[in-house]
Amino acid sequence: MNNNDLLQMRFPNRIRLTLAEACQALGISTATAHNHISADRFVLPILRESNRCYIHVRALAEYLDRLEAVSLEKSAKPAKRGRPTKAEQKAREAREATKKANN
Repeated sequence: MNNNDLLQMRFPNRIRLTLAEACQALGISTATAHNHISADRFVLPILRESNRCYIHVRALAEYLDRLEAVSLEKSAKPAKRGRPTKAEQKAREAREATKKANN
């Protein structure tokens, strides 16, 4: 399931969400969202209608997809440079010793 399906299950038959509902899905407070909106730093496009803020469900789902992609890229750590620490050396020696003992 992708984020669009999950949002459609949570908010059925909705094209746009109120700011409070979008903040709940994002896990931030509405006060934080209002602060970001007033500073023009909010990450999603805002629809303003009669002094209320709305967000498209599709835009929210696409943003959540981008967040997942970035977090997956960050989770793949590059190889560590330099000499291993004493703890890393001892752990590797212990692994090699147990490998030899099992063979």
